[in-house]
Amino acid sequence: MKDTSEGLSRLYHFRLNEADGQVWDEKIARSGMKISPFMRLAVVHNETVVIGDASNKKKRRTRTKANSNPDIQKNNFLLAALSRNMNQIAHRLNSDNLMGLVTPASYAAVLDELHSISARIKAQM
Repeated sequence: MKDTSEGLSRLYHFRLNEADGQVWDEKIARSGMKISPFMRLAVVHNETVVIGDASNKKKRRTRTKANSNPDIQKNNFLLAALSRNMNQIAHRLNSDNLMGLVTPASYAAVLDELHSISARIKAQM
């Protein structure tokens, strides 16, 4: 995630006490990310991702729970399962298309339907 993405024009400032600042500094350092993309991921997308300790080159991924609401957790689980299934369908469709096992019309129809489903999911988020 680059800090130079287009559209990043709004600037926010806030203060932390020393103890909270230390915790944030440690999390940001362990993530291996710069502060702006880390904060966007943590605040805008409501999750914090830390990939081990960047200083020790550890690559073990850990994820902190940003929201322990059971309904949100269930929805996230279902969304992840749906996304995996759609990815499997798309992968199989592309493989079968390359081998000539599906007609161009069938390929286009299924691909359009997958895009439609994806757009409807994104619209609800």
